Amino acid sequence: MSNNSVTQISKEEDFTFSSKLKSIKPDQQYKISASVKGIEGKPYATYFAVIILTSDMKEIDRKIKWINSFDEISSEYTIIFTTNSEAKNILVRFVSNQNTPMRHNAKIVFPDPEKLIIKETQHLTELFDDRNDFHVYLEELTTSEEEIMERNMIWIFVTARSGTTWLARDLLNHLVNVLWFEPQIARHVGIPRNIVGIETGNPSFLEPELKKISNHHYIFSNQYRDIWLRGLRKLILNRAYAISQTLKKNIIIKEPLGAEDLSNLMLTFPKSKLIFLVRDGRDVVDSQFDRHTPNSWARKRGKKLLSLESVDDRCRMINYYSSMWNVTMSNIMKVFKKHDSELHLLVRYEDLRFNTFDELRRIYEFLDILIDENELKAKIEFFSFENIPEPKKGFGKFFRSAKPGNWKNNFIDSEQKLMNSIMGDMLKKLGYTI
Repeated sequence: MSNNSVTQISKEEDFTFSSKLKSIKPDQQYKISASVKGIEGKPYATYFAVIILTSDMKEIDRKIKWINSFDEISSEYTIIFTTNSEAKNILVRFVSNQNTPMRHNAKIVFPDPEKLIIKETQHLTELFDDRNDFHVYLEELTTSEEEIMERNMIWIFVTARSGTTWLARDLLNHLVNVLWFEPQIARHVGIPRNIVGIETGNPSFLEPELKKISNHHYIFSNQYRDIWLRGLRKLILNRAYAISQTLKKNIIIKEPLGAEDLSNLMLTFPKSKLIFLVRDGRDVVDSQFDRHTPNSWARKRGKKLLSLESVDDRCRMINYYSSMWNVTMSNIMKVFKKHDSELHLLVRYEDLRFNTFDELRRIYEFLDILIDENELKAKIEFFSFENIPEPKKGFGKFFRSAKPGNWKNNFIDSEQKLMNSIMGDMLKKLGYTI
């Protein structure tokens, strides 16, 4: 691509124009500017970016400026940012139609990112755009387009802390896939989880929700289900299209929250695909307990979680999380069995962890995605737990262990018996040893 030439970008194209790797200093402020002429396009579909990387090429941060001017006049876009102690390299890049809220057919004149000058500065006010600050306008899908969209949808249902981030965001990261990250749809149209109940371990957390859905004045009440399901289908399909903005890609829907009641949801999308990701419930409870530790990732995100210092509190939360896992697994299993057998796939987390290549190849085949064996191996290696930097994994971290069976080391005999007494039947149904 030559400097000052018009770049034509198709709406279906994921476009990037990037510099070579550039070395930078940690804990240093920088300024970089680019003159871009927008001739044709839409807002929030293209941006100018500085991608900040560690020494081992892991992305730390991405500072952007939206390229939203298409008046055929060159506009100056400036980014001022400060690196942290891990920063070693950057890439300067122009991005269009790739994980952007809008997609467009565009004509733009970009400068060569390799020739842009990055300057060391100090004491300047940082300058970049919030990637979540945008507004989307799209036309409504036709009935035939809705049918195509439904066939493109791939639901991943599971309990929280069961590996959905690794599978959906990382391993299924592919040019033909778009990720919809935890829309929490089922949480609103089934039996949503009561947040206070999660934080305190209140065993009666479902009671107010059960009363709500039986009240005919409630918008999603059982009595009016046949009416609101029709509107729900149109809402979700158009919302999914707003994420993908194409009918030529799969949309992977990572949905671990609200999976306690999926019957209404999947009645609406019988032609979509469903992946049921199963993990040993005792490891799930173990991972949930880790959220309660002081300075855990969950507490840092503002979760007001019960302290588990006393025997009674530990037992209460074992009861709560074990019961929650039972409810979720039971409901997913019911929906899974009713769904078209050609359109559903059960995946065990333990198999995915220990035999990642064969399991992931099986998933790609289920999704009708052709992928080269070397590309698959490279993807598995890049996103392996072992390659996560040591400071970002371990106790109290979001990436904690990934070691199946670790629950045996973290619960005493009486606690293990309590978990087995609650989850035992379901564990056996799913092929786990008690």
